[in-house]
Amino acid sequence: MAPTAPVARNVAPAGTRQAWMRKDQIHTQKQFVFEKPSEVERKVPDAGVIDKPGVYELSTLPTGISKIHLIPGFIDSEQADWIFEQLLQDIPWGQRTHIRQEISFEEPRLTSWYGELPYTYSRLTMQPNPNWHPLLTMLKERIEEFTGYTFNSLLCNLYRNEKDSVDWHSDDEPSLGRNPVIASLSFGATRTFEMRKKPSPVDDFLQKYPSSCPRYLLPNISDQLSLVKHEVCSFRKCDIPVSKEENGDYTYVERLRIPLDHGTLLMMEGATQEDWQHRVPKEYHSRDARINLTFRIIYPESEGT
Repeated sequence: MAPTAPVARNVAPAGTRQAWMRKDQIHTQKQFVFEKPSEVERKVPDAGVIDKPGVYELSTLPTGISKIHLIPGFIDSEQADWIFEQLLQDIPWGQRTHIRQEISFEEPRLTSWYGELPYTYSRLTMQPNPNWHPLLTMLKERIEEFTGYTFNSLLCNLYRNEKDSVDWHSDDEPSLGRNPVIASLSFGATRTFEMRKKPSPVDDFLQKYPSSCPRYLLPNISDQLSLVKHEVCSFRKCDIPVSKEENGDYTYVERLRIPLDHGTLLMMEGATQEDWQHRVPKEYHSRDARINLTFRIIYPESEGT
């Protein structure tokens, strides 16, 4: 009998893969597709509302504590009615004209200044006026007795209707000194006083040093960042949160709405002017006239700086 031809057997150890196969058996490898990481979605925070009497600490930063004190009904309604009518008639109201980039425009409200020193804001100076109306002197003394602060100046604002307003600003002129106290007394129609927190000082640092990781350069950065709206550090060198309100972007900052009724006193103290801005916006619905008296302390320029 002829010898049997040897039969090829797979002698590879169990569990191992064959090193060869037919072309039609070759497996196709899954193609790699780059997927861009999803961005962290930030929601614009809703504005908080303060409409109850009390002292409110708005923020605590290296600049200090920002604090307001709301006192509705500081002047009772009947007396407030009479005061409003007297001030509306007796105060020498005027409208100031601003010039920016060779374009002039009138302030959307009327103002009047009282005090022995001039006051400059928005590049315009209000001249000294030591002739206080007796009613304004009485109100100043009443606020001083209640708060324990003293004031030597007063800026009066008349919002004639819903179209009058004042834009975002801080009362941080050099003549007001550091951490000025502002006493704001309202008469007439209720208007909404809005506040917004200024972008964190951290943003100024990041703008100057955009390629640096703040963890390694500012040892106390975490404490500051815990007080601001934030998201994950974009430098990917650490996982601490970093605020991104740069270049004056106030989209995600904290905001407040405070309705100021007839006879309401609002005190702004501490670092409020350093760390927050405020405004009285135009309104869509009809509004009657409102008078706002803002008592303050003015220093000669050399002392306030």
